[in-house]
Amino acid sequence: MHDRPFSPQIHSGFFSRFWRCSVGFWRGRGATQSWALTSFLAIVVVLGLLVQYWLNLWNRDFFNALERKDAVVIGEQALLFLVLAGASMTLAIVGVWGA
Repeated sequence: MHDRPFSPQIHSGFFSRFWRCSVGFWRGRGATQSWALTSFLAIVVVLGLLVQYWLNLWNRDFFNALERKDAVVIGEQALLFLVLAGASMTLAIVGVWGA
């Protein structure tokens, strides 16, 4: 497609045009609804990141319990996984619905 690498000087006009066109979304008659939707999606993204972080911690704890052959902790981690997976799927659905 393009042989030249990205250069901010070449595309600076694009960003200023984009901003001029899109800033109307957050100003004007529908500004309250636009800000509410933007805030809602930002919250969903942050919650999704938290769930992914907790899944990462769950992964560590689950495999540590497997290594120790601790059946009680493995059972607890299996139930926790169901909660985290459900939360992750719910946030994904809400994120798509909110967009």
